[in-house]
Amino acid sequence: MNNNTFIIAGQYPSQKSVFIDAGDPVGFEQLTVSLTGVGLTVPLKANSAIIQIDNAHIRWRDDGTDPTTSTGMLVYQSNYITIESKARLTAIKFIRTASTDAKLNISYYERK
Repeated sequence: MNNNTFIIAGQYPSQKSVFIDAGDPVGFEQLTVSLTGVGLTVPLKANSAIIQIDNAHIRWRDDGTDPTTSTGMLVYQSNYITIESKARLTAIKFIRTASTDAKLNISYYERK
């Protein structure tokens, strides 16, 4: 990983405004995460994204291997992931960790 690519995961403060300067918006996607690894449909110009996790906890991997319900980086429901790398956007896969499907709300951006 070079100094220009990183992933941040966390939770936005629920009672504060959030200012996001991720670049110019180039797309939005809502993705259902279920029993098998699922990737993103990345717009051509997108090189960063903010992903909000709804309904259930998920796991993700960006190394070319699908996550499982017990292997991968765990992110809890109501948290977010920020990705600032085109390569990671196209490689990342998600899976739910329990019986409830998760919903990902993904905003894509072009950083210049």
